[in-house]
Amino acid sequence: MPNLINKTSILADLPWLRVEDTATLEKAEANSSLSINLSDWLTLSEAIHSKKPANLMLELVGHDEIDDVKDSLNQFSHISIYFKEFKDGRGYSLARLLRDRFDYKGQLRATGDITYDQLLYLSRCGFDAFELRSDQSTENIAKAFVEFSDHYQAAADETVPVYEK
Repeated sequence: MPNLINKTSILADLPWLRVEDTATLEKAEANSSLSINLSDWLTLSEAIHSKKPANLMLELVGHDEIDDVKDSLNQFSHISIYFKEFKDGRGYSLARLLRDRFDYKGQLRATGDITYDQLLYLSRCGFDAFELRSDQSTENIAKAFVEFSDHYQAAADETVPVYEK
């Protein structure tokens, strides 16, 4: 089971029901927490609204085009971005677009191949929740976010860069 954390603690996750088709959606109760990927959202969004979910999470991957969903971002309490492998940086760009261009205010979660070394950079791009693999320790995790006190560039976390100090 993955560990869901923020900058200071381990978080309790919601009991998400992953919607993949209308049959899965029919099993959902009203006021439940539903999770759906972008392509399924584009075809099932009206049916999902009829369920009146308490929480709705959009699952994205690095190659997803979010322009298709930009006008409905406020409907999602959570957005997760999946990192298939460590060297794929497209999720960082998606996070910046969501926070800076589309002004997304809900929880932005990094999932997949997430490591301790990436946590600070992910948070600087706008992520505020991180789903670590079950084989990764959460001990001293808060240290990852403060190991560097100064930054050279501006970011979504609004930390003042060195050149402006």
